[in-house]
Amino acid sequence: MGEYSKALLSYERSLEIQKIALPPNHPLLATSYNNIASVCDNMGEYSKALSSYERSLEIFKIALPPNHPDLAASCNNIASVYDNMGEYSKALPSLERSLEIFKIALPPNHPDLAASYNNIASVYDNMGEYFKALSFYERSLEIFKIALPPNHPLLATSYNNIGMVYDNMGEYSKALPSLERSLEIRKIALPPSHPDLATSYNNIGMVYDNMGEYSKALSSLERSLEIQKIAFPSNHPLLATSYNNIASMPTRPPNPSPFLKASKCSRLFLEWVSPLISKCRKQGTLDVNDLYEPLPDCEAATLTDKLEANWLVEIKRSPDRPSLIRATLRTMRWKPLVNSLIFIPSELLKIGQPLLLTFLMRFFEPCSTMPAWHAWLLAMGTIFVAFCSSVILNY
Repeated sequence: MGEYSKALLSYERSLEIQKIALPPNHPLLATSYNNIASVCDNMGEYSKALSSYERSLEIFKIALPPNHPDLAASCNNIASVYDNMGEYSKALPSLERSLEIFKIALPPNHPDLAASYNNIASVYDNMGEYFKALSFYERSLEIFKIALPPNHPLLATSYNNIGMVYDNMGEYSKALPSLERSLEIRKIALPPSHPDLATSYNNIGMVYDNMGEYSKALSSLERSLEIQKIAFPSNHPLLATSYNNIASMPTRPPNPSPFLKASKCSRLFLEWVSPLISKCRKQGTLDVNDLYEPLPDCEAATLTDKLEANWLVEIKRSPDRPSLIRATLRTMRWKPLVNSLIFIPSELLKIGQPLLLTFLMRFFEPCSTMPAWHAWLLAMGTIFVAFCSSVILNY
């Protein structure tokens, strides 16, 4: 009934009697500490809850075998308090210890194992480590699929969790199937006005909103609101949230993305430059190394190692007259020849471009008799030379 203060008084009175009647490390004492901690946790008194849970765990460690499931449950309870406090890094070790015990104490497809994987995933999710969260959520779902009936509510919860992680990652097309599967199960397993159904419709609506499919989003959000009106009192906070979500929907479709109208060249350029823009946002600036990354074969250290290895081979082949030139050629292979061949046209282009520009400028002189087609040829030649120079330079 939520009368936590009365429950707390009863549990504390029970503990006082047990302290007198039982040995100091009796398992029933641990259970009493656990009950007190649970009430304090629900009341938001996390420091007191943590203290009682830890005392319960201390007694269980003495009274029970090292891999008893109750020990795992105690570790899980402590982690739950840390999770509620937002201290996720402290919650993880307790959850991992709980999972270790359950792996030893329980069959490989026991629902409690799935719950442990789910709890760890939830903490990673809260920490923003979505790939790790997804891995643990999926392992939890695998076990639930074996251990539970096909339309069990816990399966729906697992699908919902996976869908929301994909949503947080921005992978909306992957989020939708999981959220829709969760909704299908809840429609079968739960009453038509259950709050979890409203949650499913709301989550699907928000994903559609993120995808820009506002008519579908609005339909799901309105269905969520209908259920919440039946399930909750008129002043419930979730009703306010639903009204706000619906009100925030655009009244008309947004303008289509400029990307859809862009030319193929523009799209290719955007794909090339997008990582640079992202890196600039993170670093605040860009340098040459961000634009050009030398290939490993061109790095000085790599070439030095290759030259040393080829020199040793050359000494073995010709111990009397080893040739450094042969070792260098084996190291560089065809590159010196290609570089030499490229050097000649590169120098010719350096001479040709100014000449072409000089002839082109004559077309703009007042007394010029140069035909227009001639000027066009010179202009195209100038552009072609500039393009070739750029290719050679970047090579």
